[in-house]
Amino acid sequence: MKICHRVNRISFLEQIYSSYDGVETDVMYDSNMRLVLCHDHDQRDNPENDTFQDLINFKLPLRIILDIKVKGNGKTPTEIAEDIYKRIKGSKHIWDLCSFNQVCVDKLICLNKGIHKIGLITCGIDAKLYADFISIDGEIVDDDLIKEFKAHGLKVYIWGIKKIPNLHADAYIISNSGRLGSSGLPNISQSIQTV
Repeated sequence: MKICHRVNRISFLEQIYSSYDGVETDVMYDSNMRLVLCHDHDQRDNPENDTFQDLINFKLPLRIILDIKVKGNGKTPTEIAEDIYKRIKGSKHIWDLCSFNQVCVDKLICLNKGIHKIGLITCGIDAKLYADFISIDGEIVDDDLIKEFKAHGLKVYIWGIKKIPNLHADAYIISNSGRLGSSGLPNISQSIQTV
């Protein structure tokens, strides 16, 4: 499966839809408490940001890996998880919901009842092992750690890499630049590849 990395503009979805199996996108609250598609906290109030509702309403069914950002908005991670989950109920899309925030992930797991995949994004190895997948920084992972996660029934996604390492993960999130190209279209090499 090939998932296009960091697609935070609705206008790009139609252009890339036929080339990928899905998208990875980021969501956070702006200063007006609207859920917007945005990766960087300092860009959350950009008037060009599309809304989360725009993504939910996108006409074609998509597979979406949703990176939920919880930084600096006045809502608790639990409230954010509840709001996101309520909004996607009945959506035509396939959702893989994840966050760096353990409390947010915990709440998503409680709400989920097995409908969506829930994952924890991590830069470290001190993670609770009851989500569906773990997304871990490629700088700290090795095959022994991957085996440990898999022994607990977790799929392992490796991020922060420029090429596929000689490891036995389930997915590789590859990014040459981590940003959209100057044309506004995602760099073709930015994708998740699963084995």
